[in-house]
Amino acid sequence: MKLGILAVLSIVLVSGGVAAFLVARIARVSKPKAGLLAASLPQIGEFSFVLAGVSVALGIMGRPTQSLIVTAAILSIALNPLLLWAADRVAGDKSRKGEGAQT
Repeated sequence: MKLGILAVLSIVLVSGGVAAFLVARIARVSKPKAGLLAASLPQIGEFSFVLAGVSVALGIMGRPTQSLIVTAAILSIALNPLLLWAADRVAGDKSRKGEGAQT
């Protein structure tokens, strides 16, 4: 169960972060700002609780899968401030070194 939670959380954080970063870079956003965006977006919102509950009620998903999704959602929401803090530190370090102006 712990491995499943870690897997779901990793998929959400990594895939969401990478997708947000790539879209921002395609839109010509600077790397530090794209990094901040990538850190702020990859979380599962509270709506996932509703979707998981409805899926269980309809028999589409089992209770263990619902538990994985809800746990990963809670962890992703809880980790979001830490991710933003880390991304802000990295973006701030790069801009102080003069790298923040580059695209």
